[in-house]
Amino acid sequence: MEFHPTVADTNVVGRYVFRNMGDYPVQIDSVRTSCGCTTASLPKKLYAPAESGEITVTFDIGQRLGDQHKEIMVMTNDPRESMVLLKMNIHIPEVLLFNPAFVFWNQDEAAESKMINIQIGIATNVHVIAVESNNEKLKPELMEVVPGREYQIRVKPENTSEPVMATLVLRTDFPSEKPRSYNAFAAVRGATIQPTPSR
Repeated sequence: MEFHPTVADTNVVGRYVFRNMGDYPVQIDSVRTSCGCTTASLPKKLYAPAESGEITVTFDIGQRLGDQHKEIMVMTNDPRESMVLLKMNIHIPEVLLFNPAFVFWNQDEAAESKMINIQIGIATNVHVIAVESNNEKLKPELMEVVPGREYQIRVKPENTSEPVMATLVLRTDFPSEKPRSYNAFAAVRGATIQPTPSR
């Protein structure tokens, strides 16, 4: 099934209707999803001949963006079809487009600023109103390039003498009834030890 949530949606609910087309009862032994962001519920397990049922699958959008593909494995005691695979294809609109979404420095590299470019990926204007770092050793600065359409974040490490990592939380004004935040990332990576050639 294909789903196209809006930017205001927090989850996607799919309802998979089925019917026992055989002439004997069929039991659904288990319903398993492919990840923790997807849950499935079934009101009962045993279905008589010609009886219909419904599996409800809920996908939590959270911070996910872009195309998401989830699978739900349904196991039954029917020898003709003991396993049925249900699919969810979710197309989440990308409100903020990051280039890149992750900036990094190698350990002991010059502690110079690096840029994250942000464009608004939908037709509606979206204002990035603040950016915050969860690590004071990696400080972001928000710059407005085109109001409502394009922004930049300048990130500068305090120093690069040791590995550190930060999540950069961007707060927006969209949607107006429940504004969302989005994440970018920055890090100072540890030094890579090069192997010594054997002689």
